[in-house]
Amino acid sequence: MTAPDTSLDPTASASSIHGIDPDLLGRKVIGRITGSPDSSRSYLNDPVFSFYNIGRRLPNDPHWGEVLVSDVIGCNYRCAHCWVSTDALNGSIGSAFLKKKNSQLPKEFRGNTLQDADAIFSYLLRKSESMPKRIFAFTGGETSLYRGGLKRVGELAQNASEKVHIGIDTDGYLIATQPEYLSAWDGLQDTFNLYVSIKGHDAASFQRFTSVNGKAYDTPFVAIETLLKHGFKTIPGGVVLNTIAHHDNPVEVAEQLQARLSSIHPDLPRLLSYHAISWMVHDRKAVSKRLKSRDYISTKPSDTRDAIVKTFERLKTPIVDVASGCKPGILSKNKILEHIIADLKQ
Repeated sequence: MTAPDTSLDPTASASSIHGIDPDLLGRKVIGRITGSPDSSRSYLNDPVFSFYNIGRRLPNDPHWGEVLVSDVIGCNYRCAHCWVSTDALNGSIGSAFLKKKNSQLPKEFRGNTLQDADAIFSYLLRKSESMPKRIFAFTGGETSLYRGGLKRVGELAQNASEKVHIGIDTDGYLIATQPEYLSAWDGLQDTFNLYVSIKGHDAASFQRFTSVNGKAYDTPFVAIETLLKHGFKTIPGGVVLNTIAHHDNPVEVAEQLQARLSSIHPDLPRLLSYHAISWMVHDRKAVSKRLKSRDYISTKPSDTRDAIVKTFERLKTPIVDVASGCKPGILSKNKILEHIIADLKQ
């Protein structure tokens, strides 16, 4: 059996105490996937993806509702809780894990390191024929490494005979730090629906959880504001309660989070999405070891969840999912998002 690939794992390096550089790591990963290392490329502009799973059908996903989910290979973060194999995060195409995953893809995609966006969309369209709403979500790994692939599926969705929504889970780093990033997606605002993950309650907890330099702590908030100002429906999602859990004063953490989101728009805190760490992982032993090494096993996410819910209600921004029993998924929050976007465009 091939040993797991740890060569791009910053936790295996002494330099990890300074935090990894997401730009450098992203370029290394993309270089591995394409077989053409290029230090100037931090994401792919070509209309392609590299997937280890295509079109998982979930009946009631907490983010998207009923959805077809596809998982990209590669990431520029190394989060403590991540359910994805290190080989998939590193883009180690020749690893035993990814070879096995590739052999399990729909037959038209097997044997291909890079999958064509047009072929992906056609496959998802066929598979979704019986779904009441066609929602194709892309997660990972980090989806923003595939800017060109996402652009192409967005264009195809926009021109489809029936309405198709494209869901995108992202850490937001490239969107926040690359001023030109969103230019490729202009015109796709009515098709894309984004969740940007918030990881940690300050720079130190962000670095502890992601292994990324704490200077990047504010990037998800910058990405959310940037996306909303450009007219993209975007929700502060993926808040892993364990990463912001604070034993001494969870209310203070909740107040800080509410204030930061309110600084973007007063109604934005109402759209917060959160969850605890999941054990639906590729390698439970590795994740457990990683969490323990970063002191997350003993956190109490339920205390933080209760503090967030009660604090947001006290501050007159009750979370929609809790206050109204809103159905899961970003589409059910469109009215609030449209109001926020209209305000921010003024």
